[in-house]
Amino acid sequence: MLVNLTEKAPIPDGTYVAEVVNIEETEGIYGPQLCWMFRVVAPEKHAGALVSGWTSQSADTRGKLAQWAAACLGRDLHGGVSFDTDQLVGRKLKLTVTVEQSKQGALVNKIQSAQACVETEKDDPFADS
Repeated sequence: MLVNLTEKAPIPDGTYVAEVVNIEETEGIYGPQLCWMFRVVAPEKHAGALVSGWTSQSADTRGKLAQWAAACLGRDLHGGVSFDTDQLVGRKLKLTVTVEQSKQGALVNKIQSAQACVETEKDDPFADS
């Protein structure tokens, strides 16, 4: 089997508009997690770059899962709201990322924060929740 190695360079520190490509359940060292995959759409210079991030599966409104979902939906979420992560795929948000060194020594992107791109989404399936 022929293997062609590739090298993925992180995008520079900054804020980017990104689209949720996938949210997948995974097992981390601290328990169940969600692995989020984002594709940068702007600025154009970095369009197409992939950035991943992890959240716990905790439903606490103070956690990253709720914060990132709120950014995807463009509105605050409160206790009692339910959503399916599959409905966040394709949504856009602003990600602030930095470049950090992983435990293995590689330079990787780390998501510092997520913000909404727009005030409201017309097709928000949770608007009446």
